[in-house]
Amino acid sequence: MQGSKPFRGGLSPEIWIVIGLCALAFVLNRHIVRPWVLENVVNGPVTVVVNSLPNLVEAIVGTIWIAGVLLDIWRRVGGPKFHLDCKIIYAVATVIAGLFVILSEVNWIRFRGPNVYDPNDLAASVLGLFLIYFLLVRFGLFYEREAESESDDE
Repeated sequence: MQGSKPFRGGLSPEIWIVIGLCALAFVLNRHIVRPWVLENVVNGPVTVVVNSLPNLVEAIVGTIWIAGVLLDIWRRVGGPKFHLDCKIIYAVATVIAGLFVILSEVNWIRFRGPNVYDPNDLAASVLGLFLIYFLLVRFGLFYEREAESESDDE
């Protein structure tokens, strides 16, 4: 007899696109755009963007990672008996990531050594947190799909 069992698929396609764009932006910024801008542009909005982009990417990717860990723990511990809206998990992940990036920016915690405080970096981090929270709520982190398989109960 054929049965339908739901199982978790991978990351949603929209989140893969976000991760890919973040990786591309980070690599291009670090190796091509930022060195050129710092050599050829004195000051201005472009300098702010190339210097603060890593903070935006860190907030986005960090929140995705934390949300994935929290969802995995929730599904393993709670299972189908314990229903919790994913929006709550996304909010908790965003708050945890926000604490990390903000406390790191103001030098209250140091994982990478001393940090030079820049309010633009802080603004980029907060923008990244809001952006990824919106995208997680809109598209979800994982996609669920149904699989047709033989029932193991027979």
